[in-house]
Amino acid sequence: MVEKQSISVDDVRHFLKYWKDNHSPSYGAMLNSLRRFFRDFLNYPDIVRTFKYPPPPLPDKVVLSKEQLQQFYNTLSTLKEKAYFLMLATTGLRRSEVLKLEKTDISFDTRMVRPKPHEGRTKHSWITFFNDETKSVLKEYLETIKSESNRLFPNDRRRMDRSAWKRG
Repeated sequence: MVEKQSISVDDVRHFLKYWKDNHSPSYGAMLNSLRRFFRDFLNYPDIVRTFKYPPPPLPDKVVLSKEQLQQFYNTLSTLKEKAYFLMLATTGLRRSEVLKLEKTDISFDTRMVRPKPHEGRTKHSWITFFNDETKSVLKEYLETIKSESNRLFPNDRRRMDRSAWKRG
């Protein structure tokens, strides 16, 4: 039987350093094995209790092709949905940012969008631009709005999400 004084947390950390630096997927498996060994067989759970497992790898992002995006765009039935989609696709704004846009946030002369600043820590006030196709669809859409609201997309988020995005 191994004596508790002969193995320390630093010894385990030194052993795991190779796996952490060179074989990150194997690090979690090795740590799992060591935890079980020290906890169940040697009855020394304190030696490996403080070690943290690595975060799981992020799944690969699915990036749609230009043809797939065009196919989706062509299935949109209303001018509002098309304008919304083009604003998302061309400006790089988040969904909530596009839905909060007001008509005064958009300059058609420069094709510029200046979203209102918000309190979040990830993004600050900045500007973005949109292309000519978005400009023409957006102008056409704005001519059809009958709402008194200054909002570009006056309906709430749930209503927009239930439209074409959920149809398939």
